[in-house]
Amino acid sequence: MIFGQLALGYVSDRVKNVLTLVFASSFSAAVASFTIWGYGSSLASLLVFSIIFGLATGGFPCLWQRFGCVLSDDPGPVYALMAFGKGLGNVLIGPISAALMAGRRHIKDAADAKRLDHRFAIRIGLSLCAHDSPPSIPCDNSPDPDDEILNSVLGVSCEVPIGGGQCTYCATQNIACSRAGSIIQPKAVPVSPLSIATPTTPSVTEIIVASPPGITPVAAVSDKALCFELVELYFKYIHDCLHSLFHRPSFMLDLHEGTAPLALVYGMMALSARFSSNPIFNGIAPISRGELFANECNMLLNLRDVSLTSIQACVLLGAYSIVEGEAGAESVFYSAACRIANYLDLPNLPTPDPLQREIHIRVYWSLCMIDVWSSTGVNLPRLMERRMNVPLPMNESTFLNMTRANNNHFDFILSPNREDSLIAQMIKLNSILLKVNDAIKSLTSDSTVTNIDETVSTLAQELEAWELELPPNLRDTPSNLHSFAAQGLGRIFIAVHTGHYHYSQLLFYQYLDEVQRFPASPTAQIFARKCKENAVSMSRIIDLANTTPGCDAKFNMLGHIIVITSSIFIHTLLFETDEAEIANARATLERHFNTLVALRVYWPGLEVCFVRLKTFHELCRKSMNTSYRMDRWMLRFLTEFARPIDEKERDEDGNMDLDRWSVGNIGISPENWA
Repeated sequence: MIFGQLALGYVSDRVKNVLTLVFASSFSAAVASFTIWGYGSSLASLLVFSIIFGLATGGFPCLWQRFGCVLSDDPGPVYALMAFGKGLGNVLIGPISAALMAGRRHIKDAADAKRLDHRFAIRIGLSLCAHDSPPSIPCDNSPDPDDEILNSVLGVSCEVPIGGGQCTYCATQNIACSRAGSIIQPKAVPVSPLSIATPTTPSVTEIIVASPPGITPVAAVSDKALCFELVELYFKYIHDCLHSLFHRPSFMLDLHEGTAPLALVYGMMALSARFSSNPIFNGIAPISRGELFANECNMLLNLRDVSLTSIQACVLLGAYSIVEGEAGAESVFYSAACRIANYLDLPNLPTPDPLQREIHIRVYWSLCMIDVWSSTGVNLPRLMERRMNVPLPMNESTFLNMTRANNNHFDFILSPNREDSLIAQMIKLNSILLKVNDAIKSLTSDSTVTNIDETVSTLAQELEAWELELPPNLRDTPSNLHSFAAQGLGRIFIAVHTGHYHYSQLLFYQYLDEVQRFPASPTAQIFARKCKENAVSMSRIIDLANTTPGCDAKFNMLGHIIVITSSIFIHTLLFETDEAEIANARATLERHFNTLVALRVYWPGLEVCFVRLKTFHELCRKSMNTSYRMDRWMLRFLTEFARPIDEKERDEDGNMDLDRWSVGNIGISPENWA
């Protein structure tokens, strides 16, 4: 400032037009703020800005005397008034700025982390024309088209007119209103510290550059209606079918209030954007919509933050990785989630209320279930140890009706019977799947047929006992399905029972080969028939899901399940002599193929399923008698869903020869591949 005063004082003695000096000083400071301070990210740029800004504004008080010279012969009163205004402004600017910044007090080292919006620099530059104080972070809410972007991230809501309709601000700015659709308007929306981008988050400008053609993430996050739509789609099609990580009502409330962690929001959007019919995604294939959101989630994930949020983010990224066919990344993310949970001792971690305690329990059991099928899918050791002292999740309706306001932990202890829970039943089935996978793996070892028959018989009894012990309202009946569908839980109901039929068909699958090699064996005949019965039940419930409102199953694992079920119906085509069974098998395969084609639109990882089915069909054409032999290849076919079985079985260009698929051979035709 001293050098600035000396320099400007020297110039003011030689330049008669004080307005020229004022303009030059203000313009220099404004340009420096526009460019160097607004976009700088290093110490060098900060030093350059300090020098320029100091020279331009530090000597500004030297011009006050020149103002007085041009006013009148007696400039005293005017000069005193101007000095008083300047002093008053210097005194009040601190409290006013503090009040404006109260809602954003969690911004730390923003300039150093490149997190300041460029609009801040623009407004500061303009303000220099009227004030000579150093720049501070502004916090105005004036109608600016770019403000809606910031408001969406910070949780600023639209003010809805009493009579309803689009809010005045959104209407005048021609932007999407957050009250679109069925979104409930929050009464008040405080600014969230969690909604401020972290140091590793790219700026809005950087996101625009990385976005695919046809859509920018700025448009996605600024459209509050779209944000809520994608999160709702996540809860509709993904949550509870693949994992149970959140309490839907409280998370949606956090989203309304702007306190939902952005990493989790981006992770949800990465999985759910493929289901959206929003025009903003026009021209973008469903399988390509999640990448940008997944990248943002990955950038926001901080593995040094050992917390529940990090666990949830890892699970979301693991789920996204597997649907993209990235088995290695999936294994890494899931492993990190399991490690963090074990380190925290998640089931016993102290919580402020029963709701958070129940969330911890559900996340813990979700990791246990994920560990079974994920580790098997890549043939790696499991990471989670099941603790029998950890209670199962409570009934879904009871859980959804919980609130954070209820701090009575006795309500949690005395909660209703936890057997009456779809997630709890899913966990029980998953425990049996663990044993089924171990039994299947033993087939490629030195175990004798007698021992494996005993193991299969024991596990078959466990599966039958599970079905018999189900509460009446959880059994696989059309009335129960419609009842859960009416509660918004139809897809979870479908996921539980598809799991049951799939684990059963896996258990008995080996006997499809046994019954051909030892047709006189009663055990082989009984178990082979049970395998086909479960395949029929699987096909039935998939068809029922596709025709029942609120039950359409679209989770990616369904593709792998359908491939296994289809291979059982191929066995019927190859070896059965009953024409009615053959015709039914051919029709079922046609429906399965159509379902796979429909799912293929959403999940790029299902290309592996198509390759598997094609490879299996090729083996059947080459040798019917050995196609179902339970060897290491078949073990991978049944369990390692995350990776192609054998690269040699693929065509060199990765495409399938559709002419080899014919109605006569397998019940499906190339015309279905549109």
